[in-house]
Amino acid sequence: MIYRFMLTQHIGHPAVPCVKAGQTVLRGQRLAVKPNGKLGAHIHSSVKGEVCAVEDLFVEVEADEKRCETGFFGADFDRAGIGVLTSSFRWEGSGESDYVPIKGNSVLELIEEAGIVGAGGAGFPTAAKLSRPLGPGGLLILNAAECEPALRHNTALLELEPERALCGMRHAMAAVKAAEGVIAIKEKRARAVAALRGALASSSDISIRFLPDIYPSGEERAVVREVRGMLLGPDQLPWEAGCVVLNTETAARIADAVEKRKPVISKDMTLAGQYRAKVFSDRGSAALFDAPLGIAVGSIIERAGGLSADCGELIAGGPFTGKPAREDSPVTKLTGGLLAAMPFLCAREKLGLLACACGAGQERLMDIAAKMGGETAGLEHCKQSLPARGARKCENPGKCPGQAEKVLSLYRQGARALLIGSCGDCTNTVMTVADRLSMSVYHSTDGVLRTAGEGLIRWRKS
Repeated sequence: MIYRFMLTQHIGHPAVPCVKAGQTVLRGQRLAVKPNGKLGAHIHSSVKGEVCAVEDLFVEVEADEKRCETGFFGADFDRAGIGVLTSSFRWEGSGESDYVPIKGNSVLELIEEAGIVGAGGAGFPTAAKLSRPLGPGGLLILNAAECEPALRHNTALLELEPERALCGMRHAMAAVKAAEGVIAIKEKRARAVAALRGALASSSDISIRFLPDIYPSGEERAVVREVRGMLLGPDQLPWEAGCVVLNTETAARIADAVEKRKPVISKDMTLAGQYRAKVFSDRGSAALFDAPLGIAVGSIIERAGGLSADCGELIAGGPFTGKPAREDSPVTKLTGGLLAAMPFLCAREKLGLLACACGAGQERLMDIAAKMGGETAGLEHCKQSLPARGARKCENPGKCPGQAEKVLSLYRQGARALLIGSCGDCTNTVMTVADRLSMSVYHSTDGVLRTAGEGLIRWRKS
């Protein structure tokens, strides 16, 4: 089996290959290094095998088949999660200690050597994030919101291994000299909260803070706003509010690096949707721990029983911010979900596209509109969507002042239906106006959420 390791699995510069074709590599051995003096991260092999290709964008390793043809999704599983069936599986053999250990003397050195990056989607190199000590009153925040609907793997990790996440959190606190830590989580994650409270029973340095149950409560600036009471500008970073924010899985990887000298060679993710395995028959989801980096998405699909014949789209990531994936796409440090959606509905009316900085942007909405067979009448950006750092950021994530002006503009351009990717609060204001204009409303997440048994992003004020 061929494993493909992308050289860009993070924000910053691509890693530089340090192996050659024909070379034998071990599990955990470095394949590519962070460029000296530049933002980036090392890449390590998740398998033992022979390097078969070194290209500009990736390194490929032909794995030892005897070692790697293990699977998951057996008859037995643990049930975790609240409100929906979440099964938890660990990739067979992932816990083995036959990896090349990393070397380093300090927490920061070990984090950099392990190649740890933000596992919540952005992929900012963690060593760089933790390299600057906070001042007095500095706070380390563990972002456990997991606010993308259908995703469950971070919540399942806290339910099953709270001590591991807390261990990594404390190592990060020491690195940035934060005297206090806060776990930001939704109150409805009752089992995870209970597990954390049990693990924190004799601790006073870390507390729990509840977040609103709305997307995007887990957006980094939204977390800072709820915990610190301070709204950062679209181009500001949490450090400017005296805090550092880490994703749950990132904290767990820090614990692995410091306590076990283990590099990042695997990724946790959620599977949901049109899979044939029995666990998905009632529209449940599955948390998959430690899927090996570089493995083709198709190999994971195969172990999940394959896709249903009527699968419409495969999405890598969450319903709001995920992107279309192919079965030959490799798993990377940023693969947070593999969601198999139902077929697209057919759009019978002209569509007005309303792009959102928190969710589906212009490119994604145009792609969905084309797959729906719809004619596009016009496009508008959410009124809070502002240019920042080469992208678009929401001025105040999850708190929308209203979209009536945008909806009316699209209506005047000829739209008689809307395709939106907005957050819950923004969607509410859209629905209020769209109803009065008799406009149908489609959301970019509809296919995934219907398939995964989740409620649609639709609600209105009474």
